[in-house]
Amino acid sequence: MRKAMVMFLVFTLLFSLVPIKKDSYVFAQNNIKIGDYIYFGNYYGEPILWRIINIDEDGNPLLFSNNILTLKAYDTNENNWERSTIRTWLNSGEEKVRYSNKAPSKDNVEGNCYDKESGFLYGFTKNEKKSILPIEHRVILAKRDYNERTGGSKPLVADYELHWKERNKKYSKLYLGAEHYYNNAYYKNIKDSVFLLSVREVKKYVLDRKWDYNAYPTKQALENAEVNYLVYHSKSYLSEDENAPYWFRTPMGDSEDSVVLSGYWTVCDSVQVYAGEIGVRPALYLNLSKISLKEGTGTKKSPYKLAYANKS
Repeated sequence: MRKAMVMFLVFTLLFSLVPIKKDSYVFAQNNIKIGDYIYFGNYYGEPILWRIINIDEDGNPLLFSNNILTLKAYDTNENNWERSTIRTWLNSGEEKVRYSNKAPSKDNVEGNCYDKESGFLYGFTKNEKKSILPIEHRVILAKRDYNERTGGSKPLVADYELHWKERNKKYSKLYLGAEHYYNNAYYKNIKDSVFLLSVREVKKYVLDRKWDYNAYPTKQALENAEVNYLVYHSKSYLSEDENAPYWFRTPMGDSEDSVVLSGYWTVCDSVQVYAGEIGVRPALYLNLSKISLKEGTGTKKSPYKLAYANKS
C-alpha cells in the first residue's frame, strides 16, 4: 500500500513538471488588458508601437498606434471614408496600390503625395496580416452622401464650431455634440481591416479613460515627409517633441471636403481632406485566436511581442 502511494506521488510530481500546451488565445486572453502596449507590424522599416484601447466581447483587442506614423492627405477631394485614398492605402498590402478614384499624387493633394508608395500593410508579414481581424463598423456620412446611408436621419453638424480658447478643456463641444447626435446621424456600415478612429471612438476609448489624446510624429514620419509643417497654422513646423494633428474618419456633416481631426491647439478641429501635412494614426483589431505573447510585460518600456498560431 505504501509502495503504491509512493509511486502515485512520484508519478504526480513528474506529470506536473511536463509542460501542457495551451491554446494561444487562452494565454493571450489571460494576460492582455486595456492600456497595454504591443509591437505589431512594421512601417518605414521600424516596428510599430500600439496601445490596446479596448477589448471586444470576444476578447479581441483594439489597437491604436501610439504615434503619428506618417503625414498624408485623407483624400483628393471628398470626405467619404469608404472612397477615401487613405482608407485604400491603409488596407493595402500591395507594393503598388490601386486607387479606384483620383490617386493622391502631387496634382491632387497639397503636399506629401503617396500615389507611388506601397500600401501600409506591405511591410507586415503574412502571419501579421492573417492576425488582423476585419470588422464591420458604423461610419458617419456627410450630408451630401445621405442616399448611401444604412440608417440615420440628419447630418452630424451640431456643436462643430470651436474656438482656440477651448484648447485646454478636457471635453470640447465637438465631442459632446458627436456623442449626443451620433445615433441620429447619417451612417453606413462598412467593413475594414485597418481604419482611422471616429470622433465617438476617441471620446469613448481615449478621453473617457482620462488618457491624453495628443500624439507625436515618429522620427521616420518627419524624415519621410516632403512637407512637415502645418500650412493651416502659419507653417508651424512639426517635431518629435511636440504634439501634432491627426485625422479621424468622421466628416464635417455639412461640408463636402472637410474631416474632423485632433487639432494642433484643440481637442478637435477640421481641415480640407487634401491637406497633406496631417498625421495618420491607424487602428485595427487583432484576432486573439491567431496570436500568443512571446515576450514583454505590456508596459510602454517593455511592450508585448507576439508569436503566431499558424506559422508560414
